[in-house]
Amino acid sequence: MFFFQKMDEQKIKLKQIVYIKEQQGIRILADQYLDIARSLIAVIGADGRVELVNKKGLESLGYKKPEEVIGRSFIDFLSEQEKPHLVNIFNQILTTKTQPSKHQEATIISKDGERKNFSFDYTLLKDEQKNIAAILVSGEDITKRKQDEDELKRKSAEVSFANKILKVFAEETGSDMFFDALNVVLEQMQSRHGVFGYIDSQGHLICESMTRMLAECEVEDKCIHYPPEKWKGLWARALKEKQVLYTNKEQKVPPRHPLIHNNLAAPIVFQDRVIGLLNIANKKNGYLEDDKELLQKVADRIAPVLYAWIQKETQEIERKRAENVLRKRKDELEALFQSARAVLQYKDFEKIARAIFDSAKELTGATAGYVALLNEETNENEILFLDAGGMPCTVDPNLPMPVRGLREVAYRKAKTVFENDFAKSQWQKLMPKGHAKLYNVMFAPLLVQGKAVGIMGLANKEGGFNDNDARIATAFTDLAAISLTSSRLQERLTHLASFPQLNPNPIFEVDYSGNITYANPITKILFADLKKKQTTHPFLSDFSNIVSILTRKNKDILVRDINVGDKIFQQTVSRVPKEKTIRFYNADITERTKATKKLKAERKILETTMENTNAHLAYLDNDMRFVTVNSTYALGSGHTKKELIGKNHFDIFPNEENERIFKKVRDSGKEVEYKAKPFEFTDQPWRETTYWDWTLAPVKDDQGKVDGLILSLVDVTEAVRSKQYSDALNKINEILHSTLNFEQIADRVTKEAAEAIRCEAAGINLRKEGYWVRTTLFGIDKRFLGEKLTNEQNRVAALIANAKKPVIINDVSKDTRINQSFVKRYGVKSTMVFPLISRDKVLGVIFFNYRSAAVTFNKQQIDFANRLSASLSLALENARLYEGEHRIAETLQKSLLPAKYPKIEGLEFEYYYQSASAGAEVGGDFYDVFEITPGYTGIVMGDVAGKGIDAAAETAKVKYLLRDKASLMHNPEQVIADVNNSLFIQKTDVFTALTYAIYDTNKSIIKITNSGNPYPYLVNHNRFVQVTGVPVSISKDQQYETKEIPLNRGDAIIMYTDGLIEARCKGKLFSEEGVRAFVRANKDQSLKYLIKGLVEEARQFSCNNLTDDILVIGIRKK
Repeated sequence: MFFFQKMDEQKIKLKQIVYIKEQQGIRILADQYLDIARSLIAVIGADGRVELVNKKGLESLGYKKPEEVIGRSFIDFLSEQEKPHLVNIFNQILTTKTQPSKHQEATIISKDGERKNFSFDYTLLKDEQKNIAAILVSGEDITKRKQDEDELKRKSAEVSFANKILKVFAEETGSDMFFDALNVVLEQMQSRHGVFGYIDSQGHLICESMTRMLAECEVEDKCIHYPPEKWKGLWARALKEKQVLYTNKEQKVPPRHPLIHNNLAAPIVFQDRVIGLLNIANKKNGYLEDDKELLQKVADRIAPVLYAWIQKETQEIERKRAENVLRKRKDELEALFQSARAVLQYKDFEKIARAIFDSAKELTGATAGYVALLNEETNENEILFLDAGGMPCTVDPNLPMPVRGLREVAYRKAKTVFENDFAKSQWQKLMPKGHAKLYNVMFAPLLVQGKAVGIMGLANKEGGFNDNDARIATAFTDLAAISLTSSRLQERLTHLASFPQLNPNPIFEVDYSGNITYANPITKILFADLKKKQTTHPFLSDFSNIVSILTRKNKDILVRDINVGDKIFQQTVSRVPKEKTIRFYNADITERTKATKKLKAERKILETTMENTNAHLAYLDNDMRFVTVNSTYALGSGHTKKELIGKNHFDIFPNEENERIFKKVRDSGKEVEYKAKPFEFTDQPWRETTYWDWTLAPVKDDQGKVDGLILSLVDVTEAVRSKQYSDALNKINEILHSTLNFEQIADRVTKEAAEAIRCEAAGINLRKEGYWVRTTLFGIDKRFLGEKLTNEQNRVAALIANAKKPVIINDVSKDTRINQSFVKRYGVKSTMVFPLISRDKVLGVIFFNYRSAAVTFNKQQIDFANRLSASLSLALENARLYEGEHRIAETLQKSLLPAKYPKIEGLEFEYYYQSASAGAEVGGDFYDVFEITPGYTGIVMGDVAGKGIDAAAETAKVKYLLRDKASLMHNPEQVIADVNNSLFIQKTDVFTALTYAIYDTNKSIIKITNSGNPYPYLVNHNRFVQVTGVPVSISKDQQYETKEIPLNRGDAIIMYTDGLIEARCKGKLFSEEGVRAFVRANKDQSLKYLIKGLVEEARQFSCNNLTDDILVIGIRKK
């Protein structure tokens, strides 16, 4: 409303001016005032014509000369739509002679056709008889404001539009989400038809919004899925060109498709990738550029959300696909297990083959097939069984099945092959008459040592076979081949068993009465006395017991070890029911037994060695399974030996990096070694990160082949953590010495300490006015910061205040020393609290908490916290001492500044003082302004070296010494020289930089002498006044120079202490160039703005961390 108030003030003045003009004819004065006004001002006669217009009015109307406008009807300059309204206003004014309402908006048309928005006020100008002589029109150009308002409305509409769509995304899913979002777009864009879809991972457009409309669609081949080859029309071009397109021409559409009179298509693009489409059509009056721009912006706004949805949908699809694959794999494995059980269950290969075939047929989806074995003599297949799948087949199953056609390909390539269009294939002509009709076929050979010995045929799968079916069939034929090999081997063994005469091991048979009925040649040679000794021989010493076991207990076979002299035999005893005898197979296992005993002894030595070392040792086989571990390893792993032996190392201790290392050592045969390698036990998270020195070495056989791995570990966690704690304490000590601001120290130290000892929360409570105030928090909701706790609420702190000793509680739920409501409020599970003591008084406590689970604090954590609390106590005491000294110094410094704002005749004077950032000591910057003698004013700016109380005291001494010397003379360099000698004689320990200027009011000349401060800066001349000298009190009889500068109206000089140009950040100084750059850019600003802005510029440059006080003085000639 400020500019309306200004307009009201202008109208009052204009009334006066116009009245003066008419009454006294002082036209020039009125014209001048009108021309400097920044509003359109015109006088309109009773006839509606322009009688007077100011310069701004001409500019607004696009004219240069008043005569181009004066005499014309004011209505001519308005837009056609608003002319009737203004005529009504003028008529109302002239007829009712009443003042119209203020601030009426209208649009004027300039000479070049530009439209401008104005807010007009109309004021009646009356003559002495109170008749209306004219109307004063004053107008403020509000074009920019209207544009901003329109832009704001437009953006608000965009945001509202996009938010409606985003709300649908948040509340709906699947096709409903796209359908409802599209309806929002259609309603907003006033369109009848549309599509909203996304691009899937294969680059196809999926139009989910059409799901609900498919039933109503009469177009042939209707779908919601469009691969790129089906993209057509305007929307296809929009997707390919990645830009919004529209047309108001009728579009070509498929038969029965709704007519498209106009179309607007917006691709949804995210990170330069098209991810979706908004395509709308049939707006009543067609689409405009504004529609295009709006839909573009909405598409941009929803793009990130649609992208996130697509990612989520893709992940869900992948998850379901993975589940399907896993389900199929599970079915495959189950079928393979069933077939494997059949191999174990049946001895007849035909039964085994049938079970395997049935599983393969079910899993692949085939409906017919067979299994056949190859007759190598006739090179024909001998069918074991045939399953026609219920289809008519008149071919004689006893006819030979020659190896030809696609079967021959499977035999020759020794791999599974399939054909999904058998009727049109070259193999169809080879089919015998009367064969069941085949739509598709697959042949999987049975391979033994890489050679095909049979085949499984599968046929007539709905939809045809695929590579996965071939993989499944191959797995089953491999199983069948194993069974066939085993069956043939068994036949061979049975066959060989019928020739015991040739067996190199002793074999004999005994009837149920104990008489030996048969002995093979080797038995007779090695044990010639067997028949004589009969049941007294070691082989038959417990014959009656053997008979009992085999007959009464219904056992078929018995295996035992027998000692015969220095030999050891493994005796296999079995019944021969047909012969009513018992057969004894005796295998010499003497050497094997000795080797086994030796191996056990060696393993015992290894285990004893492993148990008598501090190292964590484990032996693993090539599959990373634990073979043996020592007790130290088991204890360190957190598992028993029983839980480890036989288990895969990485099933228990998953770690991808370590698994790669183990496999590399196994495969390369090269040993590796690591120092302080970190490891986290995923099943024991409370152990946090542990550290290990470890060696992994391969174990090789005589041929150099790796048989296993030896893992040797040494737990160095304690040493590593001790180093970490030491480093953390060093870093914390640096923080403690970086500042005297305890608040800054506490925030940083608490965070560093909590992270160092791996606690989830920490904080500091300080004792203030009888309460424990939470001044610092880490890992705890900041809303608790500043909270005041009573002794009852914070019982642990109260205990510490009395005992002055730390309190450690590993499980707060079982400890009465802590308030349970306190525990619940702050989520504490374990806590340790240490006092902050100064001069035998507890000033506060620092605490460390676990919040997720109760944890036992270890000795290292407690020692660390103990040492930290001692250091922090000292920092707290230093901060409090410093705070008191700081307040004294600051009070003293402020007392030295002039009590009243100085006034200098002919000069504008401004100063700005900025103390250093919080935590820095009070500096010695000061200024003084005083009258020397009438017509001469002294201006002093000083910077005393040092900080705190000493600097403030020295400031007082220098200030009053300079005043004393200045009262005797008007020569600034001599005043500075005298001050220097006086301070030097007094043996002042600190030096002071001074700038002393004397302003001669009568001559408008300023004389400046400088001793150690930066160069003053002449604003209007864009240069520094290069006057300098040695700071006072350093050495006696110093010579100083004076620069004399005449001041003209508007000339300005800026003086400042070195804190300004020495402001720094990341090693860079603000410097004199920073001063020059800012002043040059703002030299036309007010002196006050210039002075304060310069300090603010330096503060921002320093990253808000000024380390020295800044004083800036400015003078400007009025």
